[in-house]
Amino acid sequence: MKNLFCGFLLLMILGGSAYAQDQVENEQTQKREMPPPPKEEKQKDPNAPSFKDRLFFGGTFWLNFYGSYRYLELSPLVGYAFTPKLMGGVGI
Repeated sequence: MKNLFCGFLLLMILGGSAYAQDQVENEQTQKREMPPPPKEEKQKDPNAPSFKDRLFFGGTFWLNFYGSYRYLELSPLVGYAFTPKLMGGVGI
């Protein structure tokens, strides 16, 4: 049983390394045969919003009078719209 296991293990190690060497050779020949794709220049979409149009501003203003306590909160926010559904911003 031990000899069978060692033989199987040896077969797997040698077989795997032989296949891996064959695979690398095939990848190298494919790289030589295929020319690189032509580079396409990205044209700006005339309907795309500009940087200034993607900025948004906002925030919170809150004023509270409760008994003898006074509370005033002013929290400005500025953000950028990366896509119509993905926006990020910072606030204080």
